[in-house]
Amino acid sequence: MSPRRLLGAIALASLALTSIAHGQTPDAGRADAAPPADAGLAADAGPADRDELLGRRQAIETLIAGIPAEATDEASLARRQELGRQIELIDQMRAAVADRARRLNAVADDSRERQSLDTELRAFTALPPPGAPAQVNAEDVGRVEAEVEANRRTVAALDAEVTRAEARLAELPRLIAEARRRGRTATELSRALAAQLATLPLGDARDQLALRLDTARLDARAGAEVAEDLEVEQAMLQASGRLLTQQRDLARRQLARSEQILELHRKAYESTLTEKQADVDRALVAAREALIEARDRPGVFLATWRVRLIESQVKLAEASRLRLSVARALAQQSKLLEADASELRGLQGLVEGADASERIADKLKEIALRLDRRHDELERVRQLPEVSAAQIARTRRFEVSDLLYEIDEPWRAETEMIETGLSATERGAFAEAARKLREQVRDALRDEQNALAELLAEGEALRGALAERVETLDQLDAFVRARVFWVQDAPPLGREVWRQAKNDIARLRIWLAGPALRRPEGTQPGWPLVWTGAVVALLSLVLALVHLRLRRVMRGLRADDDLPLMQRLRFAIVGLLSAGLLPLWVWLLGHLAAATDLPPALLAPVRAALTHAALALAALHLGRFLFRPGGFAEGELNLRPETAAALRKAVQILAGGYALFLAPRSALVAGPLRLDALPRLLYTLADMTAIYTLIRLGRPRSPIIRDLLHQLSRPGLARFVPPIGAFLLVFGLLIISMDVLGYGLVAGWLAGG
Repeated sequence: MSPRRLLGAIALASLALTSIAHGQTPDAGRADAAPPADAGLAADAGPADRDELLGRRQAIETLIAGIPAEATDEASLARRQELGRQIELIDQMRAAVADRARRLNAVADDSRERQSLDTELRAFTALPPPGAPAQVNAEDVGRVEAEVEANRRTVAALDAEVTRAEARLAELPRLIAEARRRGRTATELSRALAAQLATLPLGDARDQLALRLDTARLDARAGAEVAEDLEVEQAMLQASGRLLTQQRDLARRQLARSEQILELHRKAYESTLTEKQADVDRALVAAREALIEARDRPGVFLATWRVRLIESQVKLAEASRLRLSVARALAQQSKLLEADASELRGLQGLVEGADASERIADKLKEIALRLDRRHDELERVRQLPEVSAAQIARTRRFEVSDLLYEIDEPWRAETEMIETGLSATERGAFAEAARKLREQVRDALRDEQNALAELLAEGEALRGALAERVETLDQLDAFVRARVFWVQDAPPLGREVWRQAKNDIARLRIWLAGPALRRPEGTQPGWPLVWTGAVVALLSLVLALVHLRLRRVMRGLRADDDLPLMQRLRFAIVGLLSAGLLPLWVWLLGHLAAATDLPPALLAPVRAALTHAALALAALHLGRFLFRPGGFAEGELNLRPETAAALRKAVQILAGGYALFLAPRSALVAGPLRLDALPRLLYTLADMTAIYTLIRLGRPRSPIIRDLLHQLSRPGLARFVPPIGAFLLVFGLLIISMDVLGYGLVAGWLAGG
């Protein structure tokens, strides 16, 4: 018998004795019999032991080694595959047991770390507030900046660790359920296989089935071990999560304190730079006066370079102050960039998580409403002078490089030329003064060059942070817009909304009749309504007189492109003033309301309603001035009367819809009552008005379309008019439909786009 066969027989005998001890009857007299099904690792046994698992693995490896390598029959291949699967299951159990032991051993370490953390938190809480430093230089600011950056990296690492722990905790219940389900499935399979095995006679089929039974029992045990390991991990993560939260809290406090210290250092350094710049400004004035008073050539040369020396010191102070501003802006934008990126990652994880459709709607709505404001804020930041600091530093570096070149060969040549006209005594004094001045200029230029290099690096970092923010916001915008189509931010217009609208009206009536409109005791009363009425009447009289005067002037004017330029300009100015009088009066009424004795709760709604009414009146009167018969559009723009009438009608519809729907809506939104249904209905009606006006102007037989085709003088374009009109109709109906169905964000984006 070969050594491999001998080892296989020994392993088989040992496993047979074990199976007899467990009540199993092995296949006697078969050298290749399958290992017993439970062999000390039944599914209902206690926790597995690593030595026990290792012994079982070695026994199975021995059985695999006993299968001839040249055996290619189906039974041998199936036996080798089944034994390999058993080794995989044992390895899974060994890994689960090792992980569980490691986690349990870490409990003591976590306890000691928690005690140390509590001590550190108490010590940090007892620290006094940071005070302003007396003397600060650039090195001190750099040291604190490095400390802030280190604290920021620590907070970012802890944030990432907390995020990973939260994601793992969210995933563990599913994994535990899957492991339990796997164990139950394997247990049911093992019972079915055991029942089937009892009916089979000895033979290859029984051997193969016994192997499958053993594998099923190992699978059931592995599922139980994995589930237990995952449960231990879940408990450990829940316990360590509190520790992580405390660590992050301490790190954030340390970061906030270091940022306060950094801001104090920057302010102190900025004060130092301001004083220094004031000194060098005074020195620069004195140096320029000395240059003006210099008469001889050596004096002019030295005075000129002293001016350049002090100018370099002035530029150095300016660059240092600008670098402080850039560093502040960079720190702020880095924070905002991290917040944007974290929000994007969190939103992506929320979408990919379970039941995301139910939880993501509010988050998407919240972010969607903030995106435009963030883009506007970022655009304002990009216009700040700190953003162009890199270009300023780059330009000045070229100038400094030219000056450094000038103090070498050109300096030497000019000083030698000056020295030829001096006496020996004067030559020595001039050479010494020039040498000292040259060293001072070189040192100042090198200091400025180093400061410009730092400013350039900070400026490029700021531009990079802004570019990353733009890219991150674009990604967030695209992510939200791609998914907001499926987010319903309001219920569809139906019975429920109409019922809410009736409730809103009832609440509004109760509020108008209730005590909320009474002025609180102790508040300063405004003007009495009598005085307010008198002011309004006087203002109305003045505006009426001005309006009559402008109307008389308008009668003597007409719009005609044949008239002189000044007369046409006078017609336009008088017409615009006449159109703006009534809107101005209504707008002033809205601002006068704040000085009246109206209840405070009514001030904001009244001002909002009158402001929007003034805008509607401004659009209406401007449309009348521009598009009235014989008006500005016909006289100056040569529009046909039909086209001007169509545009005048469109402006009237839009202004009427604005005044009827959006002005009351603004009052309801500005009021203290949180009404939902009424403002939404008014907004939908305003949308319908705007879409109706757009469709009316873009229909194929519209005077505007006919005028446009006539001006283009291309008859072939007429065939595109019906599709464009149909597109406008479908697009308008789509916007209204999305709004009616409750997809207000989508409708707003489509209308805005």
